[in-house]
Amino acid sequence: MIRHEDAKVTGSAFVAGRAAIVLECDHPRTIEMTADRPDFAIRLSVDRADGVILRLEESIGGQVTRDAIVTSYVPDAPLPPSAFAFTFPPDATVVY
Repeated sequence: MIRHEDAKVTGSAFVAGRAAIVLECDHPRTIEMTADRPDFAIRLSVDRADGVILRLEESIGGQVTRDAIVTSYVPDAPLPPSAFAFTFPPDATVVY
């Protein structure tokens, strides 16, 4: 969990054609692993209107290690009825 006092607004950007607020924070140090370093940082770009994360950038020592960017975001886009029609293999076990 990122506490508000650990994050700061560093600017604004356009991601996937949407206005976004850019937040930066140091990564919470919680476990012993490669990325558990004091120079590990996270930058989020959050849609101004909807609060949806549009970009997640992680870096270690100033070197970007992950950059996940939304390429298309359409709020309240209509979904066709077939969007959630699943076909299961005949040998699949259904668990309820």
